[in-house]
Amino acid sequence: MLNLDINASALQDLPVYIHVPFCDSICDFCAFSKVLSEKNLITKYVECLTKEIKQFCNKYSFDIFSKTKTLYFGGGTPSTLSIDQLERILSLFNTDAIDEITIECHPDHINLSYAEQLLRIGFNRISVGIENIDGNMLTRLGRSPHNKPISEISTIFHELNFDNWSVDFMFGYSDMSLDSFSSMLDYALGLSFPPSHLSLYALTVEPGTPLYSRSQFELEDDLIRYYTLIENTMTQKGYQFEEISNWHKPRHGSVHNQNYWSHGDWIGFGPGAYSTVLPYRWLNTKKVKSYIDKIDSAISPIGHVECLSKMDITLETLMLNLRTPMGIQQKYLPEVLLKDGLVVVDAVTQRYILTPKGKALCNYVCSQIVL
Repeated sequence: MLNLDINASALQDLPVYIHVPFCDSICDFCAFSKVLSEKNLITKYVECLTKEIKQFCNKYSFDIFSKTKTLYFGGGTPSTLSIDQLERILSLFNTDAIDEITIECHPDHINLSYAEQLLRIGFNRISVGIENIDGNMLTRLGRSPHNKPISEISTIFHELNFDNWSVDFMFGYSDMSLDSFSSMLDYALGLSFPPSHLSLYALTVEPGTPLYSRSQFELEDDLIRYYTLIENTMTQKGYQFEEISNWHKPRHGSVHNQNYWSHGDWIGFGPGAYSTVLPYRWLNTKKVKSYIDKIDSAISPIGHVECLSKMDITLETLMLNLRTPMGIQQKYLPEVLLKDGLVVVDAVTQRYILTPKGKALCNYVCSQIVL
């Protein structure tokens, strides 16, 4: 494997991310590493993933069994893997000692038996990619509509007495109205057993994705209305602001993701997975076949490595902090942003935090950071 100048002591108690690239269908807006599900390919992927983890741990003396803080299965669609395949991966870890183990699931994969088995093998947090409850809207976004309503998913989790579940919703595309998004949000929050965490994303369409060529993006004024609606609704319902796109009930924040937003280190495995152990950041090859070929040949799957400067690290930390309730010290932003209503001063910390307008224009605010 490729040599990185990493001290073994830096690899203690790190979060681990596992990328599962398989999907039953490919969404037109997705820019992540992904391929259509195929039984033999998934089997080979699981074999190579376990090899990669073992090779990395042996090379860098990373005691992944006892030194993993959180574990996150993202994708793609991790719920395309069978319980046996997931259990095989989890067997590399001491799941009893891990604070949080999350899996992203497609709504149609959630049934009572599957959810019950996920909990049995060690998962204690489930994130469901709803995106929109309107099938026609999903079709226009280039995503196959799902058949299982969020109310049925809520009932399943209620029956299991499992409240640590999250849903993803998207907004900010021209076919959606503010009223329809508000109704969707009210419906989810009004369930008798609502999700304890919501990820509310403004749609970002990356160049090269099928949706990019036909997209119409919301204007800044429209996004400000969305962020204002979200802040008002979520606060009234007792949810706490976690990050620009995330809200949670008390004690139900995403521990794994909070590490990202505080610019913490983590290790990623699988095709297209990023890792960061400062000052290094590296990316595995994105193509699944290339990833498998490299692992089978005992070649590092790492496709790109960068070494961040101290200034890079400082700037990234400030930008990430600005996305959260932590905010940043006033000295790093010009006062005009306060006058323009993009930030406010936190009454307790005296740090700048984003307003709904600032969240809509976060990239601009970040561009104004002065070191």
